[in-house]
Amino acid sequence: MKKIFILLLLALPLFAQEQKEHRIIVSGNAEMQVSADVAEFTFSVKGVGATLRGAVEDAARKVQLISNRLIKLGIPGKNIATGSFYSAENFGDKSFWSSARDYQTKMEVFVRLDSLVLLDKAIFTVSEGQIENISNISFSLKKADTEKNNVLREAVKKGKEKAEAMANQLGVSLGGVVNIEEQFSNIYAPAPRTARTMMLKADGGTENAIPAQTLTLQAAVRIIFEIK
Repeated sequence: MKKIFILLLLALPLFAQEQKEHRIIVSGNAEMQVSADVAEFTFSVKGVGATLRGAVEDAARKVQLISNRLIKLGIPGKNIATGSFYSAENFGDKSFWSSARDYQTKMEVFVRLDSLVLLDKAIFTVSEGQIENISNISFSLKKADTEKNNVLREAVKKGKEKAEAMANQLGVSLGGVVNIEEQFSNIYAPAPRTARTMMLKADGGTENAIPAQTLTLQAAVRIIFEIK
């Protein structure tokens, strides 16, 4: 009885190997280009004063004026937020004859646009305020998960088509799916840019000073099919 049991144990790896050989393993890859529908950027202001409080109030006043103008454009107030804050003695451009600029405060403000139609107007509106710079203009998608699923479905479709082509060429029938795994799915966006770099509009140039950005979505899957 023990001998029969041992023989069965020895046969199991061979059986598993034989089963594994009756499979097709393929990869599916897909790439899509999607137009961004969300834009984000930051701007910074500098406030100065004879005291730290005065410098903070000066910076806050400048931010408030710009924020009010952005809200009038149709940008919700919740989409405008202070990202960072720095306050200290002003060593850069302090006045020798007056204490009015002894202290400085720098505020960085984050702006999110859910409509790219407002992007040019928002950038120009901010640039007309008392700012230090506009930077980190980046683009994304409102429904990123939905778009990722779309490119994943395309990757699965291509993987299945590849497996069917291989099975047809070999004269066998494709069976069910034994295993499927996502290898990766990513959204590649252009690197954040500065307003000066992006505002390339010249006489007779493009309609928009800041062109719409295209995002690249990529996905890959690994699928194992049975062979009948």
